Amino acid sequence: MTKPRTQRKPISVLDLGFEDATRLKGLASRYPRKQFMGIEWEKRKGLVTRRHNLKLVYGDVLSKLRRLPANSVKIVTADFLFSGFKMRGFHVDEETRIGRVFAGRFRKGRIKVAKQVYRVLVPNGRFFVTEWKINSGVIKELLEEAGFNVKERPVPESEIGKDGKTLFLKGLPEFFEKHPEAIETDTPMRLIATKPREKAY
Repeated sequence: MTKPRTQRKPISVLDLGFEDATRLKGLASRYPRKQFMGIEWEKRKGLVTRRHNLKLVYGDVLSKLRRLPANSVKIVTADFLFSGFKMRGFHVDEETRIGRVFAGRFRKGRIKVAKQVYRVLVPNGRFFVTEWKINSGVIKELLEEAGFNVKERPVPESEIGKDGKTLFLKGLPEFFEKHPEAIETDTPMRLIATKPREKAY
């Protein structure tokens, strides 16, 4: 008689674009019984990619998400994933001529990623997306198209410039001091996208 397979623990936090993994390593140390995972395109030297409750993988976000089971993640986080969207490692600036040519193609890539995040999240799971204010309206529409219920609010000042936060946010206070006119467009916003619970019929 074969033993039934033990169900895998759900991933508590999946970070898309973990950079130097400071945030994930801190969470994994603080909550040793929970599971954490990160996906990053560019390899970082010297990072331990596996420990008992943390797994870091490198590669294209979309292909890595497709390998995860449905309803297997509680929280997904992403800082500037969509506005500086990387499709197979290439940044696309949609303000340039070539960027406008490829804008439609890259919008399709963004919606594919959003739908995969929706698939891997458990019902009532949340996708925390940090984006620049100038892009947040478009990203909100994209997330709603993928099926999420979305709320938007400014990133708390306590999270800007602190260790363990995204590298982009660390440099903001100094940037705004030099470029006060950028506050209107470059203020970071937090989009909280929730996967609705399945309706009982």
